[in-house]
Amino acid sequence: MMLSLLPLFASPSVSWFAEMFAWTATLVVAARGLEHALRKRVRPAVRLALYGAVFARLLLPAGWASPVVSSASAWVSAWLPVTGHAWAVSANAGALELVAAPTPELIGSSASAAATFATTAAETGPNVLAWLFALYAAGVAWLALRMSFGYRQLSRVVRSCSPASPGIASLAPQCRVLEHPHQGPLAAGIREPIIIVPRRLTRHLSPESIANVLRHEVAHHQRRDPLLVAGLNVVTIALWPVLPLWWARARIRDLIEQAADERALHGATMAQRERYAKMLLEIVDLGAMTRPAAPALALGGYAHLRARILSLRQRTRWPRWLQVTVVSTGVVGAVTCSGSAGDESGTHADATRDVDVDVEVRAGETDRPEPTHLIAAMEAHEQYARSQDPALAETAERAYAAFLAANPDHRKAAQAAYHRAELAWARAVQRYAADQTTDGAQAFAVARTRFLELLDRYPDSEYREDSLHAQMLAEKNAQEYDPSPPKGANQLASGCDSTNESGQQRFLPCAYDSKAQSVADALDLFLERTERRDSQAVLALYQRGKLAMEHNRFDEAEPHLRRLLDIDQSTELAVWASEMLMDLLTIRWVSPAHMTDDGAEQLRQFAEAIQSQPLFEHDKANQLREATPRLLAGLDWKAAQAQRGAGDHRGCALAFEAMLERQVNNDRADTLMWNAAQCFEGANDRDAARRWLERLLHEHEDSVHAGDARQRLRELDAQ
Repeated sequence: MMLSLLPLFASPSVSWFAEMFAWTATLVVAARGLEHALRKRVRPAVRLALYGAVFARLLLPAGWASPVVSSASAWVSAWLPVTGHAWAVSANAGALELVAAPTPELIGSSASAAATFATTAAETGPNVLAWLFALYAAGVAWLALRMSFGYRQLSRVVRSCSPASPGIASLAPQCRVLEHPHQGPLAAGIREPIIIVPRRLTRHLSPESIANVLRHEVAHHQRRDPLLVAGLNVVTIALWPVLPLWWARARIRDLIEQAADERALHGATMAQRERYAKMLLEIVDLGAMTRPAAPALALGGYAHLRARILSLRQRTRWPRWLQVTVVSTGVVGAVTCSGSAGDESGTHADATRDVDVDVEVRAGETDRPEPTHLIAAMEAHEQYARSQDPALAETAERAYAAFLAANPDHRKAAQAAYHRAELAWARAVQRYAADQTTDGAQAFAVARTRFLELLDRYPDSEYREDSLHAQMLAEKNAQEYDPSPPKGANQLASGCDSTNESGQQRFLPCAYDSKAQSVADALDLFLERTERRDSQAVLALYQRGKLAMEHNRFDEAEPHLRRLLDIDQSTELAVWASEMLMDLLTIRWVSPAHMTDDGAEQLRQFAEAIQSQPLFEHDKANQLREATPRLLAGLDWKAAQAQRGAGDHRGCALAFEAMLERQVNNDRADTLMWNAAQCFEGANDRDAARRWLERLLHEHEDSVHAGDARQRLRELDAQ
């Protein structure tokens, strides 16, 4: 009985879905175009409303006759009775093909097209319609099950979290802040606002960056974004065959992130916005942007990071009333025009004419605004970003290569080269996400080659800094180099020998292996050509210095560590760099293989200067604060002994006296007093020697030098 009734339901449903597919595709393209045109003057939160036209059209009848279209139909018939053409891209036998494909005329023809589709479907019989309905029901069931699984997964993530520290929780008192080993940062919860931050961020980011992360997630809850996303999920599941809705949903998710950025930075200065953008880059470099549970709102990902940072730079917006007016007008106009022209529209359904399209890209045509290969490349690239279809990536790669080979001096050549490199990066990320680590590493090597080609061919382009940074990251990924451990983790060290046969340390330098050399070259290229002095430059300097230190190449490490401290004197990386530089200078002072004439003086100057820098008060600088006074004491002690060996007994005595005055609680004060007394005796100042011996017995009567001091006092009295 139910199967016999299916055709009665499925036939009009197929017609409705067919027409809605056409109209929603048109409206999504129109909304995307308006959004691009208004991106510099209208806030992301207002631009979101442009996609309301897509959902408003779903509420109107499929055959709704628009009065605007009906009145314009006659004019169109008289003046433009031609069907347009759109570019279709296909890959055939390894060669790129550009085909001029006719596009169905939407004005006045969609109703008849839908009716034709429905009639054809009805003629195929009840069995086909039943199968179509079953396919639709299966899709709804699978997507609903997937969303349900996402909520259950999110619930498990929340249960596995631990409460954030009071200092972090106090930054977002209106939300429940949790800490997870790797998930986040993300906003979740419709009834109860929850923010989850990954443990890696709380350990590596500065307090200001953590506050920015929490402000972004709080903005999601203040805007009720979790509820909006849940509604989008329900609509797209119920109408999943209307594929343009998925594109609209993806764009809405992107604008939601930009809107949350705007709200989090309300009233912020440009400097604060720049630090916020640097925070996003720091999170990407730390690899902390993990894919969240389906219902949650994450901080974002690398794919759309550039658009978000560009949006942060836009400060010149129209007044709010003008933004709302322009967007509302666009939405109303789009919805009003999204209907058929009634009976008159039939005259346009078959109005077509052939259009000759020249798809050849001629070398040297630098004045053509967008050659066909570039159009094809960008279209395939955009489709790949949405579908992750490797075939589309191959198509885009060939189109980019063809365009650059034929038009190396085109005004958009540098942009095309950069997009080609970004495409290679995205393909590498896709392979890593699929656990294809070997292929992923090779793909990152290809990505670095693309960025290097851009830097070689267009060294002064606007993409220079981004390409320098990206080639460095790509090489580290290609070599699977993990720079996160601060010290002592020699991922790339080839086994430097630091001791001789008698067990004494000699710290002989060793050569880089091929992987370490590749990473060093990528870091050197970035550091030699970049003009940046931000956190990314500091991180690169630290990693380059650390790599050299792991191979006992101290002369190579020193300039990188000193350059780092010239830029940054307050962060954790500055503390670690100071510790490495302290180790380096100490080795030059005590190791015969590296000893220099002024090694002691260099070490003293650095140890004294570091105590006045902000990094010395950092909570990670405990080891540095403990070691520096002992090191200065050792320098003084060795200098005093050198004076004694050279026969300068008074200088030796005064040096030990100065050490006792500076280091009242020195655990070897009795030895200092004994040495001072001996040096004064050598200088024939017996009164001073007696004074120090008596003080030694008074303050350290049970020390190892107490017996010698008593004996020496008796000898002095006898004399």
